Amino acid sequence: MVIKNKQLKFIVDCLLVLVGGFFMAFAFNTFLFPSEILPSGFSGIATIISVLFAKYGGIDIPVSVVYILLNIILYILALKSMGKRFAILSLIGIVGYTLFLQFANFNINLTVDPLLFALYGGIIAGLGTGIMLRGRGSTGGSELLASIINKKYPNFTVGNVLICINALVIFASILVYGISSALYSLIAIFLAGRVADFVVAGVQSVRAYYIISYKNSEIAKRIMEEVARGVTGMSVSGMYTKASQTMLLVLVNRGQVAHLKYIVADCDENAFIFSCPVTEVSGGGFVPLKKNGTILYNYYKHRKRKYKRFVANNKIKFHYDIKQLLQLNKENKNKENKNKENKNKKLKEK
Repeated sequence: MVIKNKQLKFIVDCLLVLVGGFFMAFAFNTFLFPSEILPSGFSGIATIISVLFAKYGGIDIPVSVVYILLNIILYILALKSMGKRFAILSLIGIVGYTLFLQFANFNINLTVDPLLFALYGGIIAGLGTGIMLRGRGSTGGSELLASIINKKYPNFTVGNVLICINALVIFASILVYGISSALYSLIAIFLAGRVADFVVAGVQSVRAYYIISYKNSEIAKRIMEEVARGVTGMSVSGMYTKASQTMLLVLVNRGQVAHLKYIVADCDENAFIFSCPVTEVSGGGFVPLKKNGTILYNYYKHRKRKYKRFVANNKIKFHYDIKQLLQLNKENKNKENKNKENKNKKLKEK
């Protein structure tokens, strides 16, 4: 169902963000925290800080208080780089999730295997994260920190930063709760990520969307401005209508799918759109392309002996770069040709 009224759509997004925050808090208070299982991101970091203060300082600080304090700092730092709509939805997500953490406390007095708590806690937390992302909001935390780091250091992708934060949470859980808790936390974090991917964009976290519309210029402009993804236009023609048109191609990750669909529906509700999963993406704002010296070395392994001898004679450090090899090859041939010419001249003179 497409909601045409922008104010009504914003209200629906706010409700989705709040519902998602409730599910995340429910999973934390009911399944994860009572079983000493840490969630991903800043929720896990806030839990560690709260436990350490209670254990070594004798100060009982609620997890919700630590969480909101950490997010206030990050929110102020990231406020300039966020759009107005995303900033409002993120603020609603942060405040709503914090309030649910504090007051939505459901105690289930069951002596159940912690593995079941890790499974259900991870699934419900992932469901809440997916619902929140469909509302184009967030609970701040690790996502905001990853965005700030990515903006300042583009080589560090958002995904890599999130992995590092979750790795820190797992390592800290070993020190605070022990190895068994860390293993359960790893299961919960993995399940939460997979379920969130499924709720937002299916199994794959990156999808290719093909869009056919008579308002392709307007759609492409808004995608590049609001979603910050490149758009490719391809000339196509309908076999039935015999009409030529431009089909748009754009790759988006799970957090951008809902906003992409909103843009297309808002510009042209009669647009034709379909998607397919992408198994590998490199460059263009996703995984950065890197020149791997090992691959180049393996590819030119058959030339190693020849150039190694040449480099040893000229006392030059050997490199496995393609351009270097080609340059060395040219210089070597030029020297051989000059030597042949000199020999031929000497023979003629004799």
